[in-house]
Amino acid sequence: MAEAHLRLSPVYGAIDYRIAAHAHNTVLDLLLMFGIPLGATVAACVAWLWWRAWRAAQEPAQLWVWLMGTAMLVHALLEYPLHYGFFLWLWCLLAGHLTGAPGRPIHLRWPLLASLVWLMLSVAAAYPIWRGYLEVEKLYTLLRQQGTNAVRVGLPAVHPWSRALYPGLLARLDWLTRPTSDIAALSDEEMQQLVRTAHGYPLPGLLWRTTLAYAYRGDAQSAAWYGQRLCSMFHPGLCEQAVKEWPELGKDRANWPDLPWQAWLEAPVPGRPPPSSTVGAATSQADARGSE
Repeated sequence: MAEAHLRLSPVYGAIDYRIAAHAHNTVLDLLLMFGIPLGATVAACVAWLWWRAWRAAQEPAQLWVWLMGTAMLVHALLEYPLHYGFFLWLWCLLAGHLTGAPGRPIHLRWPLLASLVWLMLSVAAAYPIWRGYLEVEKLYTLLRQQGTNAVRVGLPAVHPWSRALYPGLLARLDWLTRPTSDIAALSDEEMQQLVRTAHGYPLPGLLWRTTLAYAYRGDAQSAAWYGQRLCSMFHPGLCEQAVKEWPELGKDRANWPDLPWQAWLEAPVPGRPPPSSTVGAATSQADARGSE
């Protein structure tokens, strides 16, 4: 979905940065983060349980609970991002209760030992995942509250578990906080990594750095492709910044492309506010483009 929006813009129209930060849709996030087979399986199991609960609800009180659960489920699937998806466990317990199916306990020879082993395995599996999540979330909070310098200090200290479990999130942070001097001298492999990151999650900061990287290489066509999308997909204040900064960035560079930022700024784009409507909105997105 994100790559299609990037490819179809500017014809498709603008996208609000707050919506670009996540899908606001639990099902889409499941498919994106875990792949179609696993994500679709989870969604299908929830739908199957919802259907069973409806079939089993006979009394008015049960139907009322099912109706309230349905409203909660529909709202959550269409609004909440995946990091609020923990509510699905509670909802599944409620739906399971409505089915009225009695539980069948499993008889174990050594129940205490089996329970302890299960608990230890669960903790061993959950600890690195939860620890890595908290570490990565802390870095994103630092980016919003303290800026790129604080993130650059914290990135080298990230635990290897976090790097293995959340490589995409950390790569995005790395590119969003790299200074312009680093963007000016990327290897071919680093350039491909930047492009992949920008296509997988086209935030303003990634589009801006991709535009810069191609401009430093003298590739005017590719730089224009990303620059136009930066102007058309997000608040025009970002494009206004580019109008002011672009000539200075390319000073003393013979192959620096002269991109039509002003024309992109003034071009009509569906869903985008006019250039001078809210100057402060661009400032509120400082973490999106990143400080240079």
